[in-house]
Amino acid sequence: KGRRMTIQERDQLAVKVFAQCQEILHRKGVDSSVDDDDANRNFTEQAKRLGLTPYQVWSVYVGKHIDRVQNAIRRNPAAPKMAGEDIGESAKDIINYMVILISMLREDKLFHVEQVKEGLG
Repeated sequence: KGRRMTIQERDQLAVKVFAQCQEILHRKGVDSSVDDDDANRNFTEQAKRLGLTPYQVWSVYVGKHIDRVQNAIRRNPAAPKMAGEDIGESAKDIINYMVILISMLREDKLFHVEQVKEGLG
């Protein structure tokens, strides 16, 4: 193991990771949506097909990624890794699913960006 990361280094890493997450979110969003008018269409369409709510569909989608990370940790607690995909890529997918959840809540008027306090820390 190497030296521990400083808070400043972690903050710099966060900026890079969030930029990568945003690029992935946009790219996959374009692939999952018919047009730009409904970013979360795939959740509502799957919900209609399956007789579920969009939140239940979201839960299944994000759960798959969480399970993969947890399985990697169970297999190798000291140095988790996955065979098919870098564990960091699954972590980015989970971050993006949290953003999608917030967007769904916002669409349903259950969350307001104003509730997020600026300058936390």
